[in-house]
Amino acid sequence: MRSPRVSNPRLCSINDAMAILGRKWVVVILRELLLSETTRFDDIVYETGIPRDILSGRLRDLEEIGLLMREQYSEHPPRYEYRLTEQGKDLYGVVQSIRAWGDKHLRADPEFVSEFVHDCGEVFHALIVCSECGRELKAGDSRVDNSFHRSDALAH
Repeated sequence: MRSPRVSNPRLCSINDAMAILGRKWVVVILRELLLSETTRFDDIVYETGIPRDILSGRLRDLEEIGLLMREQYSEHPPRYEYRLTEQGKDLYGVVQSIRAWGDKHLRADPEFVSEFVHDCGEVFHALIVCSECGRELKAGDSRVDNSFHRSDALAH
């Protein structure tokens, strides 16, 4: 009789990132901070429709993990702007890639798809390329050279 396999999950940065980014509304908040000029609480509520109590909690979480910082712009009443840290700004390509996928596969109203213009003056489309050869990366073009599991980390 064959014994059941014991779970030994891969150690994976995707799992760790999704623990943060996979929470409802987080990527939408990042969209506002990365792709628009929106930095103030009331403006984020207006642009996203996120309930105020949920937005407050998500912003607090994102500040605690280091993706953004609060800057007070009014004392009476206390009001804050939310600015991305370098760690938060590093998510720009991720958010643009999600936007591009959604534009391509989910939008039934292409006349309302926002275009983004690069500093060169041209409309751009998110593209992931190899840092070494410059070719576009597509599914099936790469492989994992080594894979680590939880048991590997526990052995150290």
